[in-house]
Amino acid sequence: MEKNIKFEQNTPLWDNSLSIEERLDYLTGAMTLEEKIHCLTTGCPDIPRLGIRATYMGGEAAHGIEARHDQAFNKGEPEPTTAFTQPIGMSASFDRELIRECGRAVGEEARALYTRNGGGGLCRWAPTIDMERDPRWGRTEESYGEDPYLTGEMAGAYIRGMRGEDPFYIRCGATLKHFYANNVEKDRIKISSSVDRRNKNEYYLKPFKKAIMEGGAEAVMTSYNEINGIPAIVNDEVRHVLKGTYGLPGHVVCDGGDFSQTVNDHHFYQTHGETLANGLKAGVDCFTDDGEIVYAAAREALDNGWITEKDIDESVRNSFRTRIRLGMFDKEGDCPYQNMGEEYINNEEHKQLARKMADEAVVLLKNENEILPFDENTVKNVAVVGPLSDVWYKDWYCGIPPYEVTVLDGIREAFPNAKISHETGLSEIRIRLADQTSDKCYVGLDENTRLKLVIKEQAETFILNDWGCGSMTLVAKSNGRFVTLEEDTDIIKADKKEAFGWFVRELWNLKWEKSSFTLESWNKKQVIVDKDGHFSICVDNPPARFEIEIVKDGKTAAEKTAKEADHVIAVIGCNPVINSKEEVDRTTIVLPTEQEELVKRVAAVNPNTIVALISNYPYAIGELEKNVPAILLSASGSQELGHGIADVLTGKAAAAGRLNMTWYRSDEDLPDMNDYDIIQGKRTYQYFDREVLYPFGYGLTYAAFSYEKMQIKKERGCIKVSCFIKNTGERSADEVVQLYVHKKG
Repeated sequence: MEKNIKFEQNTPLWDNSLSIEERLDYLTGAMTLEEKIHCLTTGCPDIPRLGIRATYMGGEAAHGIEARHDQAFNKGEPEPTTAFTQPIGMSASFDRELIRECGRAVGEEARALYTRNGGGGLCRWAPTIDMERDPRWGRTEESYGEDPYLTGEMAGAYIRGMRGEDPFYIRCGATLKHFYANNVEKDRIKISSSVDRRNKNEYYLKPFKKAIMEGGAEAVMTSYNEINGIPAIVNDEVRHVLKGTYGLPGHVVCDGGDFSQTVNDHHFYQTHGETLANGLKAGVDCFTDDGEIVYAAAREALDNGWITEKDIDESVRNSFRTRIRLGMFDKEGDCPYQNMGEEYINNEEHKQLARKMADEAVVLLKNENEILPFDENTVKNVAVVGPLSDVWYKDWYCGIPPYEVTVLDGIREAFPNAKISHETGLSEIRIRLADQTSDKCYVGLDENTRLKLVIKEQAETFILNDWGCGSMTLVAKSNGRFVTLEEDTDIIKADKKEAFGWFVRELWNLKWEKSSFTLESWNKKQVIVDKDGHFSICVDNPPARFEIEIVKDGKTAAEKTAKEADHVIAVIGCNPVINSKEEVDRTTIVLPTEQEELVKRVAAVNPNTIVALISNYPYAIGELEKNVPAILLSASGSQELGHGIADVLTGKAAAAGRLNMTWYRSDEDLPDMNDYDIIQGKRTYQYFDREVLYPFGYGLTYAAFSYEKMQIKKERGCIKVSCFIKNTGERSADEVVQLYVHKKG
């Protein structure tokens, strides 16, 4: 048993008086080749005679520590952690210091979980700094915008907060994702991104340079795609640019499973041994894949003379350099971040940081006739409508927060003396087989919540939510559970608490033909009714046809509620795992038709309708904008989301956010997603030459500002610009000073 194993600490590895390179010299001399090979993944094994305990690199921290423990490799009970706004929303604050403080909170919680559990999680796979050249990219929520300078500054602030102030020891290391030109999810594990020298150096590499040389990033993760025909895992720019030019201090990992994909999907090599050999030579240190596959590949590479032990030594040195700086071999207790405890998880300070970040992430897109902010003392009757009004959605890299504040929660708290009415705008329906005379032609639930045919009196009422692009969810009203296609079966049940997963099995497509429809599952299979009356999927039998009976018309109910109120808050937007996520790009920037129609109908009966758009990416809302006097935008993800919206509605917080991406008017403004030439393709605010809906950097606030006495001086090789800024309005407000320069060609 482990309690009888002595982990030796009286070795040079644990000697803080030695330089880090001297400690690594000892380590590579003392380890056996077998032990070194086992360190070529993101983990290392127990090596008691050297005092090495098994640890791992990795874990997610895009906007808080992800400790859900809901995936196959780390099953367990969730550990709640503070959830901040999605990175695309944090970046919209343009506030370096606040983002740095959020990064500090993330680093503190990483340390506290390490104290609690041991094992690892001190060098996290965040932030994502891929350039957001196309708003359809499925992972837009994870990054910081379309501008390389802004991305480098905002991500660098997050990194510095994670890292801490000590000149040697690291509180929590940051691993930048993904190196590089990684903006398409479809076929990402085998496609190639074509990037010329100018685009590469002026755009795609810029944030990596800033995040490493100025931000202090510890590590980098390579991307899945090829770059000009070369898989990123064997791209020698890892060695020559990241490590050579930029001076990356730690290690480089490949993306999850990409090691095997180099053979299986890119078909770039014949064997995994070739991938490992060339990956090491390119500068990749840790291969994020099945340990047995990596081990066998290393043996193959050694046996064939493709690598030597010296090549493996370099990888071991790089990964253990990070471990030493994390304080994992700190005999003297010099690391100031050791033994940080439970008091750092979900504490009051982190809660307040989350709220301030939620406040500053809100972008005020429209405020006609200064309808906002509301005076919470005079508002008497507010209707809150919309499918996102009373929900809080997880994204793929979020943790489980200790609590969630929905927009409805925030508004109820903000207006304690007002009447608050609520309608989702979603319709309630019954579903029946089309053209049937049998009594058992309605859809109900059996005792195990399986969908089956029943008589009308036993019919289930479903809440239908149409997310656009053929993605709909159905919730059984009797139990509040989502209808789902059970994993690895053809059984259809209403038993899921949420629509969530790598594959969102709760998605359905109602494919209409005249007055009836067929039902298609998330994986494009047709729904049939079997001989027992249960619902299942089949590719061979003809699909069943259905009709709908409206039990409650959601839009009509929302209209009625809105008509009776003084003000309406219409909450619409996206679900972070529907229509856009890792492995799923958006096919359009159009707002879901049902949501747009809901707002138009509500605004028609009450002109004081304010839209709160909860979205992690731009939408083409030009038509919607014409119908309402004010629009607020916030990214999702924060446990304080509802407070952030309410604080800006009431003026408790000034509208502070600014857009970090261009908002285009239509899909026609966007070139092919696989076109990485932003200059010729006229992408982003730098090169787009037509009218936009909202420009990069746009965002209103609650006062006017004057700019005076601008001066430009050249000092010590730098150009310094200064000016006086004055709030000329009648209330406190937030201004973001933006200066745009370019070299005249």
